[in-house]
Amino acid sequence: MNPRISLDELNNNILSTGDKPLSSSTIHHRFKEKDMKKWMAASRTELEAEDARKPLAFALEHRNLSIDD
Repeated sequence: MNPRISLDELNNNILSTGDKPLSSSTIHHRFKEKDMKKWMAASRTELEAEDARKPLAFALEHRNLSIDD
């Protein structure tokens, strides 16, 4: 699901499947049922490969440690 899709884009996607367009109140009620609010999804920078390798290497090195160690 695209968190940044507009109502028009959503309706166009629905119309392309042959269904009837949705009213804004219907969409509002469905979002409310799912406890979705009116805030914009935060954008994040992509994780670089090197930044992902460091925690993985640490976890692999220490995977045999117990709480007592």
